[in-house]
Amino acid sequence: IVRVKTARETSTPSGNGMMVSVLARLYALTSLDKYRDHAEKIISLFSLEVSSNYLAMATLMNSSELLQDLMQVVVLGNQYEKQTQQLLESIFSFSIPNRYLQIVASNTTLPASHPVAGKTQIDGKPTVYICQGTSCELPITEVDEVKNIIKNKLHAN
Repeated sequence: IVRVKTARETSTPSGNGMMVSVLARLYALTSLDKYRDHAEKIISLFSLEVSSNYLAMATLMNSSELLQDLMQVVVLGNQYEKQTQQLLESIFSFSIPNRYLQIVASNTTLPASHPVAGKTQIDGKPTVYICQGTSCELPITEVDEVKNIIKNKLHAN
């Protein structure tokens, strides 16, 4: 008896497709290449199958896009402060399917491999870092600036 491994979906999402999604998020959190490499291997294993039956592999395809285009938004600050809430509202005003949002208290130490590791708040204000992969935009503290950068990134894709 052999268990068939597939990326095809039935009434439930594909386990392999979901694994790519989880690995993409782990890569965003840690910037460790082992997670990205593992996700890419899974995608590679099923790449021929996608070309013949892509309608049955939505989870794998969506997760693959997540791995390639994940927009990580990190907010440094107390999530209950008014300024932080305003920044969050500006982020939530956009539909960003491949967004991964983290709200991190200013006194939290992130792992050294995280794209925002070592970065701090600007002038003690809640600060937003918008990252694609392992590179981040300059720190942002103003609502209008957050909206402009997100809008530009969405229109660039």
